[in-house]
Amino acid sequence: MGNSQFHDSPNNQQFKEIRAIVAFSGQTDFRWLKCLRPGFRHCFVWIECPSVTDNVNEGSWVLCNPLSHYTQVTVWPLQGEHILRTWLANEGLFLVETIVQQPKCMALPWRPFTCVEVVKRVLGLQASMVFTPWQLYKYIKNENKMKKFLDIPNLLGY
Repeated sequence: MGNSQFHDSPNNQQFKEIRAIVAFSGQTDFRWLKCLRPGFRHCFVWIECPSVTDNVNEGSWVLCNPLSHYTQVTVWPLQGEHILRTWLANEGLFLVETIVQQPKCMALPWRPFTCVEVVKRVLGLQASMVFTPWQLYKYIKNENKMKKFLDIPNLLGY
């Protein structure tokens, strides 16, 4: 059982950097989520789908919003990233930009089906100790700092 035919596909050999925006919300209709940190009770992810042509104005964003009763998947046309970011910020969401990673092909431990687990899987994160939206936020922010630190030689031309 597995999906090795997809793991070995030619597209995985030339995995391109795909941007993602993770949004964190403090709104919830469930009392049992009120124990989570305010502002970080739910998370969802937007994945950038660049144009297949060289036209910068084409492309789209795909929303993956894991809700308790279903997973919302919606395609939004790319008409300016600033419009999307402004709208999300005006909705009171915390935003973190990251990239989708190509994870190692290995079985991950079973986890409850939560918004955090879905977002981690979409992003290719294998962070086994990240369970809450706040932990995911801190993990991504720290990962982004580490990536910037590791990219310093490239910026300096080494």
